[in-house]
Amino acid sequence: LTTRGLRALARCPNVRRVWRLDVGRNPEAEAAVPELLTSPHLVAVRDLDLTGITLTPELANLFPTAAFRPTLAELDLSYATLGAGALAALGRCDLPALRALVLDSATFDDEDDLGALADAEFAAALTELDLSSCELGDALVELLRPGAFPKLRVLKFGFAELTAPAIDLLADVRLPALERFDLCS
Repeated sequence: LTTRGLRALARCPNVRRVWRLDVGRNPEAEAAVPELLTSPHLVAVRDLDLTGITLTPELANLFPTAAFRPTLAELDLSYATLGAGALAALGRCDLPALRALVLDSATFDDEDDLGALADAEFAAALTELDLSSCELGDALVELLRPGAFPKLRVLKFGFAELTAPAIDLLADVRLPALERFDLCS
């Protein structure tokens, strides 16, 4: 998919009923992602896959204007590059239906930004968080502070690099709804 193709998709009225939209791994189309996020036609999207995108604070700030903002339940940012402040900006967005955030293999310009998710508007409603294959460093201590994710049922750290303090934290953290915990490899 190219920039031209993604712009055409954003203008297309035939996508009003689309509930799953996967435009990930299209680096040549990334320049048109702002138009996609502000498309008036994408009103029913529940699952959005933006794998491989570069998320900046400016791009994250477009989510509150998205026509699908009230319905977005899963956001996949696997293999994304998250610019400094991007997670904090995303966290300030009112995404009332967001239940799953996938950051598998994402890279963070500033690892401390990961802790900003604990303060996200949607943190209290999030039921799934995937941080597989991420370099978590000591940001996990801030991320998993008490009470941050009361409804989190699925937490994935498979292939993630965990520090000794992070391992100690995982032994003590209180996640009352946790049903699935992935620590493979």
